[in-house]
Amino acid sequence: MKNTFHQLFEKYSVDKVLSGHTQYYQRSLHLSYNNNNSTAPIVIDQNNNNNDSTNNQGIIFVTAGIAVDKLHNIDYFHPYYTIQEGKFGFLNFELKIMDIH
Repeated sequence: MKNTFHQLFEKYSVDKVLSGHTQYYQRSLHLSYNNNNSTAPIVIDQNNNNNDSTNNQGIIFVTAGIAVDKLHNIDYFHPYYTIQEGKFGFLNFELKIMDIH
């Protein structure tokens, strides 16, 4: 899936990818697809570990499923992810549609 979707997201200038179902929260740094190793994405800005939308390079991947059910433990996560573990919560975001023409 990484080989297919990450490349498509970049091709069509996707900024953020939101997913759920897994009972925890994690958010990546700005990532770019690594053609040489799809399991090791390229971190665009190692120091930008907040939700800074002014950086228009790379994609932020968010998994949010922390509002219901039993929370899952995260046994392992990549260093380019921020996690929230063991606390219920919700994801609040603002969607802005921009004219690209």
